[in-house]
Amino acid sequence: MEREQLEQVAADLPTVRVVLDMTAYEPLDDGDKAWKLAAQKKGSSEEKLAKAEQRIDELTQENSKLHEQVAEAERLHEFDEVSGVLFKRRVGGGYHDAVYCPKCRIAMMEVVYGGIYCDGCKWRAPIRANDVPALRASLTTP
Repeated sequence: MEREQLEQVAADLPTVRVVLDMTAYEPLDDGDKAWKLAAQKKGSSEEKLAKAEQRIDELTQENSKLHEQVAEAERLHEFDEVSGVLFKRRVGGGYHDAVYCPKCRIAMMEVVYGGIYCDGCKWRAPIRANDVPALRASLTTP
């Protein structure tokens, strides 16, 4: 049957109920081929939807991994090393006043004789406390 004939047949039939799952119906004669075609289209749409949902899940996971990589890269570039010690960048630009241990990345302490050491791992810096302002000034502002 051609489309116009199918439309005429459909207009003549009273619509009594809504068919929720067309895949359950098989064509009874040539006039019902439209039902089979609709069921095939429905199946095709469901497959496309499943593929789209799977792709969304894949992209969401990839996006999450990329966010983790960016966070790690930012963490690695959080410090600048000068003369064996680290200077931590401030969010708004410039650097924090303290110097940081290159081993454990915590702020180091000044001892009485002017040396600098890490209280966490006991590492001693190769510079003295009075060298810090000049070293900090030598850094370019991020």
